[in-house]
Amino acid sequence: MFRNHETVFLKAPKKKLKEVIVNLKEEWLVAFHSTHHAIAAERLAKSSGWMVELIPTPRDISASCGLSLLFTDATALERETMTRKLKENNILWAGVYMVKKNAKGQKKWQLQ
Repeated sequence: MFRNHETVFLKAPKKKLKEVIVNLKEEWLVAFHSTHHAIAAERLAKSSGWMVELIPTPRDISASCGLSLLFTDATALERETMTRKLKENNILWAGVYMVKKNAKGQKKWQLQ
């Protein structure tokens, strides 16, 4: 697999390629210990070109800091890159969570 900007090249039949690319995308969330770190992370993510949204932290994750950063339409490779950038910029986070949907379509957060 080779990654070039937003294009992913895989060895797959052409008709299956679109399906494979869609399956690579994930929705994940980074919860923070403080509002200061959440805002700094949002600034960093947006300057890196990622589609993010600053949202209230879901109560089933934590009741500490009220803000989390939601990454939609991202890949696992981007998740690893983002956590590395957070470390490099001394931005502390409480946890990284993947979205899992149950049979009813409700979101459940799974700690990574």
